[in-house]
Amino acid sequence: MVKTSESSRKRRVWQLVWTIVLGFILGGLVTALAVPFLPDSTARTFPTTTTGISLSPSTIDLIGVTATFGLGLKFNALTLVGIGVVGFVMRRWL
Repeated sequence: MVKTSESSRKRRVWQLVWTIVLGFILGGLVTALAVPFLPDSTARTFPTTTTGISLSPSTIDLIGVTATFGLGLKFNALTLVGIGVVGFVMRRWL
């Protein structure tokens, strides 16, 4: 059994987080570029149909400062492609 050090485990977790974040960004970019160029058909509808999840915004109102916090993610088939491409590149180069 191979033991992994704590720093190696943390590094892998951060690589996974960055892969997902950058994959979402790349997938969103590819979606934004694909919509105007693909014809209005199933070839455009399937990969660009978006499902979203979100946490509703919460507002903290302190007398001099107001802060609003919320989180939303939009997910589609091209997002999976973006995550896959970033994961492949990170495995090859890192």
